[in-house]
Amino acid sequence: MTTPEQNFGKLMQQLQEIVDWYEQQEELDLEEGLKKAKHAAELIRQCAQRLSQLENEFVKIKADLEAASGPAPDPNSAE
Repeated sequence: MTTPEQNFGKLMQQLQEIVDWYEQQEELDLEEGLKKAKHAAELIRQCAQRLSQLENEFVKIKADLEAASGPAPDPNSAE
């Protein structure tokens, strides 16, 4: 099992391995397919959790930069 801090790329690689396994099957082993589907669901949950953590880190970095140098100019303003 992976931890929430695991590298997002590694989680995605594991998901890709499951997709590849399904694509290689001529006759699907239902028992193995169910195990892989459960594992994939857990990996997807972990990816979503990690994406949320990464987004929060980017928001914090942006806030820290704005606090240090003032707010960034609005690219949509007509100045």
